[in-house]
Amino acid sequence: MEGHYGNPLTRITVRFKGRGAREVARYIFSRLEKSDFETIIYTIDRRFDGKGRVFIRLSKQDAYLGKLRLYEREDVIRVMLTLPGVRRSENVERILRQIRGE
Repeated sequence: MEGHYGNPLTRITVRFKGRGAREVARYIFSRLEKSDFETIIYTIDRRFDGKGRVFIRLSKQDAYLGKLRLYEREDVIRVMLTLPGVRRSENVERILRQIRGE
């Protein structure tokens, strides 16, 4: 891949399953500010595809500095969380709150 000014870009894709996936999800959701987490819940209809997948975007720069923040522009870390068998957004909210430890 190539950046705007012709600089090389590297795309990294990482997939986790089972216990590792649960631990990564718990880490992400527990590190988000309460307001960012509530924004995810409030906008779940745009983030949940009805097929068990939840999409969030995190600020790459903030993550580099050790802080996880929602970010809806370019230059992001894209996260797709798959919840097998979940088809209703009401269930997603409950599951995400459990993951976060609420």
